[in-house]
Amino acid sequence: SCGRIIGERVTRWHTATAHYNRARHYNDLGDSAAAERDLAIALRMFTDSIGAYPRDPYGYINRATLFEYMERYDEALADYDRAIAADADLGHPNYRRGAIFFNQGDYVRATAEYDEASRKAPEQPYYHAARCEGRAASGADWETARAACEEAIRIAEQDAYVHFSRGFLRFRQGDYAGALADFNAAVERNPDSAPGLYGRGVTATRLGRQDGQADIS
Repeated sequence: SCGRIIGERVTRWHTATAHYNRARHYNDLGDSAAAERDLAIALRMFTDSIGAYPRDPYGYINRATLFEYMERYDEALADYDRAIAADADLGHPNYRRGAIFFNQGDYVRATAEYDEASRKAPEQPYYHAARCEGRAASGADWETARAACEEAIRIAEQDAYVHFSRGFLRFRQGDYAGALADFNAAVERNPDSAPGLYGRGVTATRLGRQDGQADIS
């Protein structure tokens, strides 16, 4: 399917995106050489697109997503900054900057980015869930974290991930029974939720139950 899109050459953006997605599939199949070729083409085409439309924030977001996948995080952060400069009202660049900082263990900066994303787009449940997780990871401002998780669940009660986020907060607070209930809720809504299964398994193990390892596995 990616090959058909590439062959049709409808737009530079669609073609670059197809190369990027095909690269991910090649990596999943273990063909790193083919993946690298597609990533190089996608990067060149996204860069060309930015040159043609320098005020389009999504051009920078697309290239930043590619840089993230390539683990070129400084370049991704710079492109997210450019996206914010092009459109200060977009929450997604702040959210992705927060994710990079979170994965680097810089929970203070991550939380600040998540807060800004949520301020710009208060209807997005994942932004509230991220605000909750950032504070849970840093062990600070529990009340704000709890309120953020509750807001995420209010907006998207049927979403598995928002329940995982509250479970993570409760786990960090030592409320293992509450955490287990939330992780159960996540798995009920999505039986293939890896975070939900892992959280449930770790929490069950912490409670001395023998069935936790199966969920972790």
